Amino acid sequence: MTRRAPFVVAYSIATALIIAGLIYGFRTWRADDDKPKAAATPTVTKIVYISTDGIIENIERRLTQHQGQQMKATCPKKVSKAIGTKFSCKVYFAGRKDVIATARVKIDGPHGQFSWKSHSKVKSKPTS
Repeated sequence: MTRRAPFVVAYSIATALIIAGLIYGFRTWRADDDKPKAAATPTVTKIVYISTDGIIENIERRLTQHQGQQMKATCPKKVSKAIGTKFSCKVYFAGRKDVIATARVKIDGPHGQFSWKSHSKVKSKPTS
């Protein structure tokens, strides 16, 4: 081996390390604009449903008292418990099939509190 051989070997190793470092640097370096943006985490809101049995009982009881005749109501079986949820119920004279009114219901409170108003469809009286 000549005197220059150790320098050539050291120079070759140093050059190889520099090239490897440059390759690694270019592969891992990105400008801020090129970085993938973190996706906004979607918020999943769980829908909590409540039964309308108590609402139906309330509508039937109050309208029966007001009309002096037995009243029946049908509503969706379950509705969202979220405040502001609105839905409609059909109101009938007991034993009849024709809808005489619609009760419009709105969920007002976090524990299923509600309010409702009835709106007549037809001005009819029950047959005795």
